[in-house]
Amino acid sequence: MDPLEKSITRKAFFKEVLGWIRQGVAEAQAEGLSPRAESVLLPPGARDCRSFLSACSRCHACVTACPHFALRVCQDEASPLFGYPMIDPRQQACYLCHDFPCIQACASGALGHWKTRFKLGTAEFDASTCLDEQQGFCQTCLNHCPHMGRAVYRDVRGRLTIAPEHCTGCGICVMVCVQDPPAIAIRAPAVPQPVPEDRQTDPSFPKPEKREA
Repeated sequence: MDPLEKSITRKAFFKEVLGWIRQGVAEAQAEGLSPRAESVLLPPGARDCRSFLSACSRCHACVTACPHFALRVCQDEASPLFGYPMIDPRQQACYLCHDFPCIQACASGALGHWKTRFKLGTAEFDASTCLDEQQGFCQTCLNHCPHMGRAVYRDVRGRLTIAPEHCTGCGICVMVCVQDPPAIAIRAPAVPQPVPEDRQTDPSFPKPEKREA
């Protein structure tokens, strides 16, 4: 037998094949992921869905490291993120911790140590179900927003408005919305967007109480 053939062990062969399969599945999943990502968000440090699904080993170390229990393992078998870490802001928003323990815990590189902090997404109102629009007054989202008066504010007509340049997509507004389903959602960016400059070196967000189910 050729020495080169001997060097290719059975274990190494199957390891390489499994690697190809995993990469193919991740790419197929990424192709099918909608921009809204089914109302769930990728963890901090994930630049885009394709690279995240390809690199994540599903060790769930980031889930264990999250001090606020914002990171969870997706249990929806119909979701492209099934089995992967994700954030469901309705259950628990992300506080974008200053030291990012989730990123620190990631050994695979799926959550990168980027020089620039990236947004999780941008909040969007649904005027058809927003209590403020339909019944006159509600500003629970504004009152709890870490960027109160900037990311969420009232325009000259008194209507609640989102300023994308200040919104980080943390999801606190979704978590505290009194409507069910919430009248506000976080749209994940099609391409990575940096956190607003004034948040790049900010300390951790204030931590409002979790919305009661």
